[in-house]
Amino acid sequence: MKKTDYGKPYRTAAFRGNRLTFAGLLTTTVSGAVLQAVIAVFLQLVLDSATGAGPYGVKALGVLCLVLMAAFGAVTLAHREVATRFLRRANRQYRKQLFDDLTRKNITAFSREQSGIYISMLTADANTVEEKYFRAMSLLVMHTLNMALSLGLMFFYNWLLALVSLALTALVMLCSTVLGGRMEQAQRRVSDRSSSFVAGVKDLLSGFSVIKSFQAERETQKIFAGKNDALEQAKFVSGRLERLAEFLSGGASFAMQMAVFLLGAVLALRGAITVGVILVFVQLTGMVANSVGQLAGMIPAFRAARGLIDKAGQTLLANTSEKQGTSISTVGSGIACRNLHFGYEADSEILKGVDIDLEAGKSYALVGASGSGKSTLLNLLLGSYPDYTGSITVGGAELNEVSTESLYDLMALVQQNVFVFDSTIEENITMFKSFPETAIQGAIRRSGLGRLIEEKGRDYRCGENGCNLSGGERQRISIARCLLKNTQVLMLDEATAALDAQTSANVTNAILDVEGLTRIIVTHKLESAILERFDKILVLRDGTIAEQGTFRDLLEKNGYFAALYKVSTGL
Repeated sequence: MKKTDYGKPYRTAAFRGNRLTFAGLLTTTVSGAVLQAVIAVFLQLVLDSATGAGPYGVKALGVLCLVLMAAFGAVTLAHREVATRFLRRANRQYRKQLFDDLTRKNITAFSREQSGIYISMLTADANTVEEKYFRAMSLLVMHTLNMALSLGLMFFYNWLLALVSLALTALVMLCSTVLGGRMEQAQRRVSDRSSSFVAGVKDLLSGFSVIKSFQAERETQKIFAGKNDALEQAKFVSGRLERLAEFLSGGASFAMQMAVFLLGAVLALRGAITVGVILVFVQLTGMVANSVGQLAGMIPAFRAARGLIDKAGQTLLANTSEKQGTSISTVGSGIACRNLHFGYEADSEILKGVDIDLEAGKSYALVGASGSGKSTLLNLLLGSYPDYTGSITVGGAELNEVSTESLYDLMALVQQNVFVFDSTIEENITMFKSFPETAIQGAIRRSGLGRLIEEKGRDYRCGENGCNLSGGERQRISIARCLLKNTQVLMLDEATAALDAQTSANVTNAILDVEGLTRIIVTHKLESAILERFDKILVLRDGTIAEQGTFRDLLEKNGYFAALYKVSTGL
């Protein structure tokens, strides 16, 4: 069975629009390798001419030297320029492809993974790929060509010396091959430990206030130390293998040079070769030894870096991505759930046989005790968890058969925990898109952001995760961005919980005033003035719909909702 090449899309991305530059890089690399071989031959001509065994005079050799110097300088400068251009585009496009595919994952897939995996993938792993894969490509070509040209010239000058060099070269490359697989595994372990380390640090920093308030500094220091030690141990093992490869290649390279030098001296004493040939052999042996030493370390590192690319592709492409399916442009008559069952774990159901009809353009309140399944139901309606049983239909189409893109065009969800980007208030409202000014102003007004805008301006920076704003201000920004999106269905999960009573009432009333919008609002604030405005109240209890109806109907029934209302209001 053919093995899936997960890394191919990312290697290809690096060369998109970059092939001509890479061709220039290879051309200058080959030219440089050829020039180095020519220089070695030139040194032989100089020495043989100096001892009377060469055909050229000082003037001709001087002109040739100037030509070689000019050519080598020009090729070196050109190589550095095209290498810089190639690497800049390759690295940029490689990271871009990683992030593009990351954003194509659906909410379910991403929420079940550690974000540290992707942070490491886009930082530490990407740096390793840059140095040991993209940068190494031309170096591998250069050293391979240097070795081939040098061995070819060796055979031209003396086959015996060439065979000795070739045998030792094969020995070094064998060591490299043996260590290559182990180095690839070690580099993968470094990547895994790095991902775990980043995720752990991110988690500890996010919970910094909790750590301080519970005086858990020593315990968290131990957690950090454990992850730090695991990362450094993985790096130590990887580094030790690299050092072993360098030691073996260095030892073999030294043995190669000494063997060739000694054998060359014997042949020169016997008159089989000239002194110039000994010099060129020493030069060529040095080039072969250097190339072999470089290749011995680079090839395993190159394989390891390619393994990181494959790992990235497997993580991004093998996991759940945005589903393709039927594209719908309207909720039609509304949303319906039939015998809906769902649980985050197989043996523990959160929703148990939910049956509801949500008509288009109507407003619905979801109420119930904590843990009754309100938030879970909203997430299911947004398509976050496809592994439910029963049926959810949107405009008559089964939810799991609707494409993610068209579903997000129809629905928006405002959650209690709001994320705000480290950008301006306006960019957080517009989500970096362009909207008509009247639409932006309308969203600001209806979300209750008017006073904040007046005080700080729309270009005020919110800080990391909105650290420069209060919880209520972040909540209003989240509501404003959903109102601006102007979807057909707006779901709010305790979205006004962080607002004061008056602002909460104003924002909720503004949303309920929007005509033609299907509104589904989870709330614990059981205030009669607001609840009377909903077309229907859905009461969840232990994952089932215990009651449903208008506010007055439910009070008259004097059932579960009435009990919740009385406890909430103190009646």
